[in-house]
Amino acid sequence: MEKIFEEITGRTEKHLVWCDELNTKVNSTVLKPLISLKENANSEGFDLKIASAFRSFSRQEEIWNKKIKGETPILDENHRPIDPNSLSTRDLIFAILKWSAIPGTSRHHWGTDFDFFDGNALNENYKVQLVADEYLENGIFYPLHSWLKENAPKFGFYFPYKEDRGGIGPEPWHISYFPKANYYQMKFKMDLYLKNLEDSTFKGKEILFKEADLILKKFITNTSPFNSIS
Repeated sequence: MEKIFEEITGRTEKHLVWCDELNTKVNSTVLKPLISLKENANSEGFDLKIASAFRSFSRQEEIWNKKIKGETPILDENHRPIDPNSLSTRDLIFAILKWSAIPGTSRHHWGTDFDFFDGNALNENYKVQLVADEYLENGIFYPLHSWLKENAPKFGFYFPYKEDRGGIGPEPWHISYFPKANYYQMKFKMDLYLKNLEDSTFKGKEILFKEADLILKKFITNTSPFNSIS
């Protein structure tokens, strides 16, 4: 239990290797298919780059605590800022969960999931935002997104948050290596969720314990099926 617990919750990097081609750490099982995906995208005129790959537990904890304390914006489903003072603690946590994972529950801990963009579409002044408008029709990264929808499954990748399933919002910038990510997700049961909270000190734990069943079903295991983009 301990080894898989540490991998799933981002408390170790032993499952990772360095990927020179994308300048990031990735799960060792993902290295070859990810390089192949990048090379094929390059052959079609795209420069597949990674905005965010592996994220440690401590980094996710930092993101989470800043949102809980109101130090960074909390966004609604249309990416508009929400006034945290207008929400109860429970509603605040569920608003955060729309776009940010509880420390220890992020798929980015696994080294299987990546937020991508097309380097060839940028000019020197453009700052990648990772918002839907960049990836949907007429968006700066729409051509690469369309290509990935068609071709990523050939290499084992898919969009885990393709559509709004009532939990995490749609993330057209987020791809995942299904064979390994699915293995981790199948291991993520209630006992692991509770152990993650028990071994942590981040804010909001009382609500996260109380709403454990709903959160697990709505925000952790509630992903798009692999064949939804084939």
